[in-house]
Amino acid sequence: MDKGNLVPDELVIKIVNSTITGKEDYILDGFPRTIPQAEAIAQQKIDAVINLDVPEVEVIKRLSGRRMCPKCNAGYHINYFKPKKEGICDKCGSKLIQRPDDVPKVISERFKDYNTKTKPLVEYYQKKKLLHTVDASPPPETVRKNVLELVKKFGKK
Repeated sequence: MDKGNLVPDELVIKIVNSTITGKEDYILDGFPRTIPQAEAIAQQKIDAVINLDVPEVEVIKRLSGRRMCPKCNAGYHINYFKPKKEGICDKCGSKLIQRPDDVPKVISERFKDYNTKTKPLVEYYQKKKLLHTVDASPPPETVRKNVLELVKKFGKK
């Protein structure tokens, strides 16, 4: 993962299936990422698939701005969710770090994986009439609001 590689399909499928089996309501974030993963959960009832559409340059900007606390795992962003004191965790006072997979070179490698392994899911779920695309290029608060509105449409009635 530190190199930006995906977790092997067999492992992530096993983890997800053991987590959702027998559950009626759940949201999967970042799964499936490949066609084999999608096929492995095809027997599950899926109400909707949300595709966050954002240009690669914006993704690189956002991910490379993430910072985390190595002690308490609190997350921050240099532009969107700044700590009170630059570079210091608000919760425990530790020095914030950048994850090794949040550097531009690794993020670009992850995009190569995305284009070959994950992007085909757009067409896969379009054919099943489950795909709902959200423009994720606005600020995070706007994207969050738009995603929550869409999720509410598919929640229990």
